[in-house]
Amino acid sequence: MKTKLLLLFIFLLAAVIQQLSPNITFLGNLKFPIFSSVMLYVCFRLTKRNVWICSLLSATLFDSLEPGPYGPSIISYSLITFLILKYRNNLFYEGLVTQVICGGSFTFLITLISGIFFLITNVREVDHFLIKLIGSFFLGSIALPVCSYLLSNLIFSEEKGGVR
Repeated sequence: MKTKLLLLFIFLLAAVIQQLSPNITFLGNLKFPIFSSVMLYVCFRLTKRNVWICSLLSATLFDSLEPGPYGPSIISYSLITFLILKYRNNLFYEGLVTQVICGGSFTFLITLISGIFFLITNVREVDHFLIKLIGSFFLGSIALPVCSYLLSNLIFSEEKGGVR
């Protein structure tokens, strides 16, 4: 119960920080992906059941904070959760190179799925899509290692029996 309350607080804090942070204009008006990085960090640390719960709840929260309909984050976070759970035993997820590649790739995937979703439904204008894709990879490759460093003493690995 203590871990779940801590996770709720961390996700809410990440959402507030991300919403209050300024847009980075030369990267297509993207924000630093703090919320997504916390979700990725949690996917590598918690048990499969808790990862799916956090993934779906954080996707719902993330979709509620962004303008547009519900759906893009639920689709992308579920896909990312599936991929991480499938391959996380083969990854050295505490390594910097793995965090940079996973952070960049998965934020790229989130932006790609959201862009495709908005193009198909035509509910939001998608401008400078290629710049946003490149920018999301760049920002995600920075955000996940930073979040991992900051959260390493707060959220311990449940897969390793609570060991850091």
